[in-house]
Amino acid sequence: MSEERQAQGIPEEVRKVARFLAFFAATRTYRPIDSLSRPFSFDDVVLAITDAMRQVAVYRPGELVEVRRGLEEYKVEVPSVPPEPVVQRFLEFCREDLAHAKVAAALALAYAPVLIKRERGRERERA
Repeated sequence: MSEERQAQGIPEEVRKVARFLAFFAATRTYRPIDSLSRPFSFDDVVLAITDAMRQVAVYRPGELVEVRRGLEEYKVEVPSVPPEPVVQRFLEFCREDLAHAKVAAALALAYAPVLIKRERGRERERA
């Protein structure tokens, strides 16, 4: 099956939430992603999304946040919180099937490199 065809099976709202969650992967703050990757109930999904939105709300969208891990230093671009209809639809998908939360968590890890900025504003080169 082609990559494009596989991508068509993932709802756009799941992808949008994953792009938002990529911030946490890029900053290595994995708690929301970990919670979504192994939800035991729909309540776990709601709590993880609520927590993620709350954590990002202290920043301005587009702001660059400094991250330091050992000798590594870089900046991560803060995403916008997804609009209410996107979050609502994502939660509806997750209520139907918790696998949507797992897919969003996995995609967030894949999207993270796009948010990482090196000094001089360059995007991180992919390995």
